[in-house]
This record gives sequence, C-alpha cells and structure tokens, in this order.
Amino acid sequence: MPLAQKRWLRFPDAEPMSTPDYPSFCDIDYSFKIASSRKELSQAFHLLYQEYRKAGYVTTKTSKTLFTKYHLLPESTVFIAKKENRIFSTATIVYDSPETGLPMDCLYAEELAKLRANQRKILEITSLASEKSLTGFHIAMNFTRLVFLYSIFQDVNDICIMVNPRHVAYYARYFPFTVFGEEKYYSKVDALAVGLRVDVDRVRDFFERSSLIYTIGHQFFTYYLSVKIAINYNIVESIYSPDTPTKPPKLFDAPTITRMLSKENPCFLEDLSPQFRKHLATCYPGLVL
Repeated sequence: MPLAQKRWLRFPDAEPMSTPDYPSFCDIDYSFKIASSRKELSQAFHLLYQEYRKAGYVTTKTSKTLFTKYHLLPESTVFIAKKENRIFSTATIVYDSPETGLPMDCLYAEELAKLRANQRKILEITSLASEKSLTGFHIAMNFTRLVFLYSIFQDVNDICIMVNPRHVAYYARYFPFTVFGEEKYYSKVDALAVGLRVDVDRVRDFFERSSLIYTIGHQFFTYYLSVKIAINYNIVESIYSPDTPTKPPKLFDAPTITRMLSKENPCFLEDLSPQFRKHLATCYPGLVL
C-alpha cells in the first residue's frame, strides 16, 4: 500500500470529528501544544538551559537560554507542556534534509547514511527537558508519548533519538525504540550517548491491523482529557485530517535570528556549515551570517 494511503487509512464507520470544548485550567494538569509565540519559545529555551545545566550537560550562560542551530529551522517543531503561563516540559522534532542533516549526525552519521541510502525519511526527537520539581514520572512520560504519537503521523519512515545510556531501558520499555547506534562519547554535553530508532512503517502497520488509527482519530483528545491533559486542537486535527497538516508557526525572521546569534558564543557560528548557512539565508531573506 502506498505510504500516503497507509498513513491515513480510513474506516467505513468513521464519523466526522467535532471540535471539543476545553475544560477550565483548574481541571487539567497541563496543555500539550506547539510553541506558538516567541515568548513560549524563549521559555522553552530557558527551561532547556535550566535542566541541562542541572544535569551538567552545559555550563553557565549569561543569556540563560539554550537552543541549537536546528531550532532555527522553520520546519522544526517545538512542543511544550504548559499550565497557565508556566512551561515545564519541552521537546523538539527536527526533519532530515540534505542541507542540514540531523543533530545526531555528529555521532551517528554512518548509521543514518544507511537509512538515507534506502530513501527513508527521518525525523529526530531532540532537546527534551522537564522541570523535575513539577513533573512526576507519569506526567513526563505522557508528554514524551504525545510527542512520539505526533511524530508517528508525520511523513517519515524512521524516528530517531539520542539518549543517555541510563535511559535506554525506559525508551525500550515504554516505546518501540531499539538500539540504532552503539554507545559513544558526546563531547558537547560531556556524556555518553546511545542512538535509538523506531521503524515507523511497522508501527503504522500495527495501527492498521488493530484499527488504532480509528481510535486515535476519535478518542485521542477525550482520552488525554481523562488523564487531565488538554491537547491543542490543531494537533488532533493534524492527526485526523491529513489534508491539512499542522505546520509550526513562523516565529523567526532575519533580525530575530541575528539578535539571538549575537548573544551566543562564537563557536555557535563556527558550527554552521556552508550548506547550513545557505539554507538559513534562503529561509530568512536578508539574514547575513
């Protein structure tokens, strides 16, 4: 079955999905959404810095924010868990391209090259962080699961992630990740890393056999409300209505990126390859790097 048909299998008794009403904020633990303003992005980058600094992955920075060159790409999607005005979890998905590659190319370029040689489309889940004082195990796991479910419904064949070795068992137990790249030293965070991968085609095949695409289309929002998580409706719609996929809002322009980069260490700019620079300049007319 062609990929487009496989992704969006319809069931004969499917009913049109109506827009649900949101409960009041006091009735939910958090809202799961795509960051839709520069303020939300700034809060997500601050949370990422805060938690990575606690873990010893980064040193103290004056700006107290952390982002990578991949966050600057308009195709990248930053997810947040938000309660009222406070963000306490974040994660980002990055789509592979010849111009930019993926964050894990720094360690697993050879393994990724084998997937690319077979014309497989890849996305990477990266930059995960949760404020430990506000999130218990189940809250953090549900957030990660929602990012994963969203990723399953994108136009990709593989989902990859790079994790600390001590987290491998968690991703193998609660998600269908398998080891994709052996343990290696990741100098940027001064820690070991392991590459994990999910074959999305196999997961979609399971969805088809079990009718779970029907279930997700109709019960996704309702189920998560029952565990006190409100899903932003455009995320539900992107899963249920493939003809109108959700795209991350365009929050950056050339002046904004210039200001952001002016506060970074010169090494940040040195990490931008000529191809990456050219791609950014194409995405943001007027940007000079």
